Amino acid sequence: MKKTNPSPHLVVPERRRVIKESEFATKEDLLSVEMPDSVTVIKEGAFSGCPNLESVKLSKNLKTIEANAFRNCYKLKSIVLPEGLETIGESAFFKCFELKNVAIPESVKFIGEDAFGPN
Repeated sequence: MKKTNPSPHLVVPERRRVIKESEFATKEDLLSVEMPDSVTVIKEGAFSGCPNLESVKLSKNLKTIEANAFRNCYKLKSIVLPEGLETIGESAFFKCFELKNVAIPESVKFIGEDAFGPN
């Protein structure tokens, strides 16, 4: 059976509620992610170590981004945090060097240590 390379553009399937812990971690060829509005939680380290990830379209119903979710996504430039988001875990966007302007919705109740740093 011939092995196929994963697409650099990930579209998470409809009806998914959770992006699992480390599910897409260390995917070096991943450039973009699009989530359906059914996703409510991004677990710890889900996309950590994806050095070429540039853009992520989050679910509008997202409630929680756990620790290290996007850690070491050095090229992440664009992310819009949805109104309704409540938790941004520790080091969630740690070493996302290209991420310059992020609007944090008023719904956020907790931001973990180093959530956006060092950038």
